[in-house]
Amino acid sequence: MVTYNEKQVLNFIVKRLEVELTTPEHCFMNQDEEVDDRNNYVFFIQKGDCDVRVKDRINDVIEE
Repeated sequence: MVTYNEKQVLNFIVKRLEVELTTPEHCFMNQDEEVDDRNNYVFFIQKGDCDVRVKDRINDVIEE
């Protein structure tokens, strides 16, 4: 059962959700990018696939 406080939190989040349509191969952010308003978000992928690639700084390889 959802409590009153949980409903308030969910309403707070839902009211701030935005839809962003992008093209294939769109890059949302890059590793080591400066922190700004653009990369201060959480993304939910509704349809399709999303790759996350992290460069291993010790072995100089990209992990997927």
